[in-house]
Amino acid sequence: MSTGIPSCGRYKALKPLCEDIRICTLQRSLDNFVKFQQNASSFFLSAFCVLLIPIQSAAAAWQPIERPETGSTILTGALAFETIPDELGDDAEANLGGMILATWVRDDSYFWEVMMSRVENRVSTHLGRQDTEQLHGSFNAGYLFPQRDNWRPYVSLGLGVGRFDNAADFKSDETEFNAALGGFYEISERMFVRGDLRLMGRSDVDWGPAASLGLSFQLGDIAADPPQDDDEDSIPDARDDCPNTPMGSAVNLNGCPDSDGDGVYDDADDCSNTAPGTQVDDRGCPPPEPEVDTEALLREAIEKARLTVYFEYDMSDVAEHYDDDLQNLAALLVDHQNLNVTIEGHTDNMGSEVYNMVLSERRANSVKDRLVAFGVSSVRIKVVSKGESEPQATNDTEEGRAMNRRAVSVFPTID
Repeated sequence: MSTGIPSCGRYKALKPLCEDIRICTLQRSLDNFVKFQQNASSFFLSAFCVLLIPIQSAAAAWQPIERPETGSTILTGALAFETIPDELGDDAEANLGGMILATWVRDDSYFWEVMMSRVENRVSTHLGRQDTEQLHGSFNAGYLFPQRDNWRPYVSLGLGVGRFDNAADFKSDETEFNAALGGFYEISERMFVRGDLRLMGRSDVDWGPAASLGLSFQLGDIAADPPQDDDEDSIPDARDDCPNTPMGSAVNLNGCPDSDGDGVYDDADDCSNTAPGTQVDDRGCPPPEPEVDTEALLREAIEKARLTVYFEYDMSDVAEHYDDDLQNLAALLVDHQNLNVTIEGHTDNMGSEVYNMVLSERRANSVKDRLVAFGVSSVRIKVVSKGESEPQATNDTEEGRAMNRRAVSVFPTID
């Protein structure tokens, strides 16, 4: 049985639009609605089932209405009031009905929605009082304005189809346009009052006003509102030690002015211009450099530079393989100009004591000459001849006597 609903083939000019917004599917849905709409309860149940088609099976997470994010979904049920076109009769007893809207917010402020409504009333016609039914379905696009207090106004435009049907078998199927001005009022995190005024434009029937008022529910998870931050310094008031900081002030993690970012408030910072990353004390100043024990460092350097040179029997020439050790000692003396050194010469017990005193002096002077050659002033080097008087090993063996033929560096005691 034909319902009189126009097909896409009938309206060829609307064919591209049918493909984009599926107006034909909406027409068929309205056709099915006619079979089930015996009373208001069956209407709302059927309308909700039809609306499940455009609503995603799992709604995306939805932020509070003052901050809707891409993917937010809102479901609205409302009372609808609509005037009856003059062609269908006048003196209507009631023009109230129901409306359901499924709204998808995207890009924070723009939204798309599917709207379906049904209004039933009695009007005067040439056949007497007649029951008249109005069915509407449309796809709307709208814009949400910035919120003021709990209000979030919006405007929208829509395109769809409408059916007017009464007991006298008068039936009119129209392409409809609508423009609305409305708003959301936040009651709780998930619930809003929604109302709007709408102008309905029809292809073959006079234009008329309409209005709706209902409740909206947000679907999905609720995102927590941002914590209060009166001075807008990015530190929530709950942990802001300075909640009235002037706008634009650099603050630390406690929300207080800290121009150099060292963690010490400016009013308690004795060094307010420390370089970024500098470790500071409780006054905001770099801690004093730790005292260096220069004497300990010098003792350590002396130990590393101590020199012992061994000689062949009855010889005083310094072998070349001692050059590195001599350079280390010379570097120490050059770096520490107040440090002097004594070079002691030693022999074994071969030969007379007088001869060994002279030989040990020659050995000490040989070392001194090499140090002078490496840049040490000669006046800082003292030579002492020990002869055979201070052996460090036995003179009864060749190995012991070789250990005693030596020259060594001696430094003053560093306390």
